Amino acid sequence: MNYRQNADSQRRYAIRKMRVCVGSVLVGFFLLAGNMATVQAAETSVADSTMLAVEGNNSTADATFSRSDERPATENTSTESGGKEDFLKEALPTSTENSYISTEESKSDSDVPKEKALPTSVEESTKVSDNKVSNDYETIKKTILNPIAHNYYEDEQYELSQREATVERNKSIRLTLKSSDGKDVTDQVTWYVRTRYPSDEVYEHSKEVKNSTGKTFLRLDKDGTLTSLNQDDEQFVDLWGYYNQHLYRAKLILPGKVGMEDITQEEAAHREAEKIVKAFEGMSDVEKVKAAHDWLVDNVDYVARSGQDQSAYSALVEKKTVCAGYGHGLKLLLDKMNIPSQTLVGPAGGERHLWNVVELDGKWYHVDATWDDAGFKDVKYTRKSEHLLIHDEDFELTRKTKRGFIKSNDMGEHYRYYGFEKHGVLARNLEDVQTVLERQYHKAVLRNDSSTIIDIMAPNKITSDEIQSKLRRLDDVVKYGIYQEYYGGYTLHRFGVTLLPQKVETTVKVEQLQTEISTKNPRISNILVKLDQGVELNKANITVTGAKLTGIEKVNGTNKEYRLLLDEPERMVATTVQVAIHKRKHQFVLTNPEISINVKRAAQPEAFFVATGQTEGYLSNVKPGMEYRILRGPWQTINDSQVKLTNIGPGEIYVRVKETPDAFASQIQYVKVTKAGDPREVKALPDRIVGVTKDMEYRLKDKGDRTWIQVTSKILTNLVNGEYEVRRRVNGNQLASNTNTEKLVITAGIEATPGNIAEQERKAKTAAKEGKVLVSNSMVTSRWYKDTTTNVWYYFNEAGAKVKNTWVGDYYLLSDGKMAVNKWIQDTAKSTWYYVNGTGAKAKNTWVGDYYLLSDGKMAVNKWIQDTAKSTWYYVNGTGAKAKNTWVGEYYLLSDGKMAVNKWIQDTAKGTWYYVNGTGAKVKNTWVGEYYLLSDGKMAANKWIQDTAKGTWYYVNGTGAKVKNTWVGEYYLLSDGKMAANKWIQDTAKGTWYYVNGTGAKAKNTWVGDYYLLSDGKMAANKWIQDTAKGTWYYVNGTGAKVKNTWVGEYYLLSDGKMAANKWIQDTAKGTWYYVNGTGAKVKNTWVGDYYLLSDGKMAVNKWIQDTAKSTWYYVNGTGAKVKNTWVGDYYLLSDGKMATNQWIQDTATGTRYYVNGSGAKVKNT
Repeated sequence: MNYRQNADSQRRYAIRKMRVCVGSVLVGFFLLAGNMATVQAAETSVADSTMLAVEGNNSTADATFSRSDERPATENTSTESGGKEDFLKEALPTSTENSYISTEESKSDSDVPKEKALPTSVEESTKVSDNKVSNDYETIKKTILNPIAHNYYEDEQYELSQREATVERNKSIRLTLKSSDGKDVTDQVTWYVRTRYPSDEVYEHSKEVKNSTGKTFLRLDKDGTLTSLNQDDEQFVDLWGYYNQHLYRAKLILPGKVGMEDITQEEAAHREAEKIVKAFEGMSDVEKVKAAHDWLVDNVDYVARSGQDQSAYSALVEKKTVCAGYGHGLKLLLDKMNIPSQTLVGPAGGERHLWNVVELDGKWYHVDATWDDAGFKDVKYTRKSEHLLIHDEDFELTRKTKRGFIKSNDMGEHYRYYGFEKHGVLARNLEDVQTVLERQYHKAVLRNDSSTIIDIMAPNKITSDEIQSKLRRLDDVVKYGIYQEYYGGYTLHRFGVTLLPQKVETTVKVEQLQTEISTKNPRISNILVKLDQGVELNKANITVTGAKLTGIEKVNGTNKEYRLLLDEPERMVATTVQVAIHKRKHQFVLTNPEISINVKRAAQPEAFFVATGQTEGYLSNVKPGMEYRILRGPWQTINDSQVKLTNIGPGEIYVRVKETPDAFASQIQYVKVTKAGDPREVKALPDRIVGVTKDMEYRLKDKGDRTWIQVTSKILTNLVNGEYEVRRRVNGNQLASNTNTEKLVITAGIEATPGNIAEQERKAKTAAKEGKVLVSNSMVTSRWYKDTTTNVWYYFNEAGAKVKNTWVGDYYLLSDGKMAVNKWIQDTAKSTWYYVNGTGAKAKNTWVGDYYLLSDGKMAVNKWIQDTAKSTWYYVNGTGAKAKNTWVGEYYLLSDGKMAVNKWIQDTAKGTWYYVNGTGAKVKNTWVGEYYLLSDGKMAANKWIQDTAKGTWYYVNGTGAKVKNTWVGEYYLLSDGKMAANKWIQDTAKGTWYYVNGTGAKAKNTWVGDYYLLSDGKMAANKWIQDTAKGTWYYVNGTGAKVKNTWVGEYYLLSDGKMAANKWIQDTAKGTWYYVNGTGAKVKNTWVGDYYLLSDGKMAVNKWIQDTAKSTWYYVNGTGAKVKNTWVGDYYLLSDGKMATNQWIQDTATGTRYYVNGSGAKVKNT
């Protein structure tokens, strides 16, 4: 890119120094790198410019606007093409020929239609012969030094390849001279150069030209090659070519050493600026401003170097500068991002200072990157944000200097002190005060800080007492100290706070973060937050990074689910934000705090300007819902497809789509307006006007109907006497020039009677209307003809009339007979469109913008188009335009019109995703990675998916991803996403097991092997389980397994795990027996048959047992059984096992009788 095309080459290097800041700033600072407009400080409003007159449905107001970065008027037309506008040179915006605009680069106009003979040139006036020059050096020199006009000596059938050029130091240029039929005669040209310094002189080729110091500063070779050499200062020279008694001139600029340094530095600054802002793409405008400001503060050092520190180059490339460099650097960065800004100069702290103002949403803010840098890189964020987007009054107390350059009603409030807002400390009202304090407080206690700093930046109308009263409401604040710093209209309150110790009492798991389409603000998604338990939250408990949190709502009235309302995203595209939750005594566990949100922003307009006069034109290709602004004026609503503008000059028109409830405002489009250079070399001789070119038009100044008449030759003759006006014509976005600066009076022409004046105008209009041309007094017929001045081709039929509104081969002639170039042509009969390229030929088998031309040149409609080179498909709709951001059947067309392949596609309106495969078709009934596409191609969400081939189920969540390692209702998804079946599942966090059956459902109230699942599906552990159908009990241990062959308390579990009942149980290890009754409990202190169970449940053996109720004794032997009908020692046990007392006992075997007393013992010896 050539960044010098906007610069004033004749004024740029005449700039020298004056004292500004610590260094020096150029007097002409508005011409420094970046071509940045600078506004002199004089208590003038940014919006003081008057407005353009608006006709039609818009209000009317007059204004003039211009920008110092425009190229000043010169004798030649502006080099600003303006892109699309160049293709509208021949028609007003209402012309149907302007419906389609191509951005195809024009090829050389010398590429005549191939099947026709090359045409010749035209001479409109009576032939003059005094424009020939004898071939001797002195005559040629005299003519060059004192030409009648710069083009007076030309033969109109020949033309130089360039009329103006810049030749950089130690570079060369070689011009060519060609005839209208393409014949190159350059080798037959004799070349001369005219210098103006150190002397006004003419040098023939093959000579070296020296400057005042004797150094050779240019060399002109025989073949016309001119080389710029050692000049330190800028030079302006004329290169003349002499051929066949005619002279042809080109103006050359030789920048010199100083100029080349400026050019090189300017281009380097632009390249670096483009590289820097690349990282800011997609951001909102305010974030772009902050990012550009922060880049300067973080990367540039404040260093005064006397003359080397005034430009954008010093800041962006060298990274060493003073205030001028910071200001111009920021201006250039913002220009690259289409953000309106200016530089201001005024007194600050006893010296001149330069800084910026930036426009956001129609309001202006100061930005002073110099004072936000100033060596404070290691200090708190406050130093970096003091002068970022502030108000006039915010300067007063920060540096004791008021900078009142913007009217108060033009200053913005919404983004005021945006840097402090980004750090979460800005409160614009009392409600904000509470939120800001609480948010910082919650974060501090969550870190378990014993003390912390809490900052709050608030308007001065909010008192310190009001803030402190809210601070004291925070429960754990013990005491605090306060420090205040004043920032004009705001005050920073800083509290050093001591906190009571605390510990987390509740851990809360964030189960889900999910986006939803907002009904209140469809421009940006809401975020749904789902907790595993109820917690009361408000705005102070939530931090969202990447967008502004405007509110928080409970979903369905529950405190387990909240809706976060967002606005003002940092990036104006689909983006990712981060969510953090903080509340004292709570710890929030959030596995992934990032979530993608949708952001809808209107597309940038594609408006263009079509000039219709010196100070008027149309803003075209606009529509209702847009608005425009001239320089610093207010935004004005657009109510039609075009806006008529009056009383304008060169500069820029800002256009954007207005913000709506459904979309954020578009990025601003800069529409360039240029102005043709004044016709300064036009002169009047007694009977003719010379020095005109075919891009001009003329008329009588004060007579006739004052219709402008197009110039068709380099000399105007056969004119009636009188004063004439000449100007350069409009050309696309280029306004017509001012009229001639030198008075043009014809005195020896035709008598200026009303009849002669009318006849002159009639002939001019008739000739223009009929389009007839004479060449050497012969009519051009049945062939192509090129007007070499305008580079326009015509075709004349057998009668010599221009062919109009029809095709000649592959070339189309417009309603004025001109061969169409770079233009859409409609065949209304067949409803078909064609496009002709820069050579005028039908475009075939190629794209023109978003439209495709087929092999016969017809514009394709409702058709798939393949780019075989790139293996890409496109679809053009019924209007012929590339389908973009939409489906065509099963195929999706992206924002550039390409058919999507192997790509996810989101339907933002419905919140639905699709995937297209390598052929571009919607994928259906299959998986793509972790996501499943249904039978209609939609990505499944919150849905069960069955793999029928494998008999496997999966579940996809709200984002469409396979759920893994978690429960969905009664079903568990494994690490590969498959639904578990006939499988044990462990909840490691709670140490709990579940079992899912063959259907995948949790087993409940049943046994799985030796393990029992309870009514909630949890595996029972350390628990008695009853089989109510069988009246049986089991016990499961800590592992959940059935207990077998062992005691659990008083109960015994058998080998099958059943609890024993009415059963003898042997402890084989100890040789001990127990008995459990019908309830399963150990029997104690009682008889079971002939066996007695002791107090510990053990069966008694070899032991006397007393029945205290009956005062009876028994004896159990080694087997535990009651002893009967036998002696145990001196005691006799009867047939029922009772010990005999006071009774005769007969030994039947021996016939012996014994007597036992009351204690049961044998009575002896008595």
